[in-house]
Amino acid sequence: MAGSILGMFLQVIGQHCHELQSIVLSRCENLTSKSIASLADKCYQLKMIDVAFTKIDIAGLQHITTKLGSQLEKLNLMNCTRLRGGHILPLIQENCPNLTFLDVSGTNIRAIHIEKLQAGCPKLKELFLVNLLLNSTPTSKTMKDEKKPNGFPQLENLGLPCGYTAWFDHRNDKFLYRILWSSYNLKVLDIRGPNRFSPEGLRGLPATSLEQLYLTNNGCTFSKLAAIVEKWHHSLEVLDLSLNKDIEDEHMELLRNSEMPKLRTLDLSSTSITADGVRSVLNGCPNLADLNLASCRGVPRGIKRQHQGESLRNLSQRIVDVEQESSESE
Repeated sequence: MAGSILGMFLQVIGQHCHELQSIVLSRCENLTSKSIASLADKCYQLKMIDVAFTKIDIAGLQHITTKLGSQLEKLNLMNCTRLRGGHILPLIQENCPNLTFLDVSGTNIRAIHIEKLQAGCPKLKELFLVNLLLNSTPTSKTMKDEKKPNGFPQLENLGLPCGYTAWFDHRNDKFLYRILWSSYNLKVLDIRGPNRFSPEGLRGLPATSLEQLYLTNNGCTFSKLAAIVEKWHHSLEVLDLSLNKDIEDEHMELLRNSEMPKLRTLDLSSTSITADGVRSVLNGCPNLADLNLASCRGVPRGIKRQHQGESLRNLSQRIVDVEQESSESE
C-alpha cells in the first residue's frame, strides 16, 4: 500500500513539476527503480537526487545517469545496498561530468579506478567513500577513453573513513595522494578508522589550509600528529583525535608549542591525556570553543566531559580546584 502511495505521489510530481531541480527521497523504503526512472523522464531539469537508504537497483541508476547525466550536479547513493558495486562508478563517471557532490558510502563498491573517476567527474567538490573496503585499480599508462585527468582540483571535502579493514584494503599514502594530488583547496579530510596513512604521506598532501581533520581511532602516533600540526597548525578549526589510546600529554605539547590560533573544536575523548595535557591544550589554543574530554581516564573526576562556553572558560581554575581538593583529602 505504502509503495503504491509513493508511486502515485511521484507520478503527480512528474506531471506537474517539470521545472523541479532537486528531490530528496532518502529512506523511502518503497521507492522503486521504475518510479525514479519515471520521475527522471518527466522532471528533466533535475540537478540533485538523493536516494540514500533506498532499494534502488542498477537499472534505476542507469536510467538516472543516462537521462540526466550531463546536468546532474549532486547524487546521493549512500547505503543503496542493492546496487551492484562493479557498475556504480562506471555509470557515474561515464555520464555525469558536472557532478559536484557524490556519496556512494556503504554501497557494494570494492574497486575504484581513481583516474577514471577524475576524468569523468572533474568538478567534484565533495566525495564520500565511507565504509568501503577499497581495492584501488593501478594507474594505467593509457586510459581507454584517452581522457587525461587533472585530478580533483575543486575538491573541498573528502570522506574516507572506515570502521574496519581487510588485507585487500589499499587505503595507503599512494592511494590518498592519487585522489588529492591536485586538491590544493581541500578543507575537510575524514580518515577515521584503521588505515596505512603515514606522517610522510600526510605531510606530502598539497592542501595548504585544511580546516577540519578527523582521525578517530586512527592510530595517531606522535610523529603523525607532529606532521599534522607542522603542516596545518595555522588553519585547522576542527581536530578529532578521539578513541586514540596512544594520545598522551606529550602530544598536547605539540599544540602548545606550535599554537593553533584558529582551532575551535578539539575532540580528545577516550585518549590517555591527563590534567597537564589539558593545560597544554588551553595554553596553545586560545580560541577553543569546544573541548571533549569524555572518557579520558587520566583526567580528574568532574572534568571528564565535553566543555563549552562558561565550562570551558573556567576549566583551568576547575582543574586547580579539583587537584587541590584531592591533595587535601590525602
